[in-house]
Amino acid sequence: SGITGVHVGPDWFVKKKITLATGDQVTITGSKVRINGEDVIIAKTIRKGDLNVQLRNDNGVPLWAGSGKGKYR
Repeated sequence: SGITGVHVGPDWFVKKKITLATGDQVTITGSKVRINGEDVIIAKTIRKGDLNVQLRNDNGVPLWAGSGKGKYR
């Protein structure tokens, strides 16, 4: 219960996939982790209405990885 922070990804990637606004009802699938003493969710998918956006693969690797912007190794 309460408010939980959600890490979705870089703006340039997320904004191409989905538009989010305050008050939108979404379903987040991901992993709960602790960052700087705070529990947050690292989002794998975001569902808003009929739109389902995948942000990370099944291994948790960001889909923007290797696209030339902030490449993960």
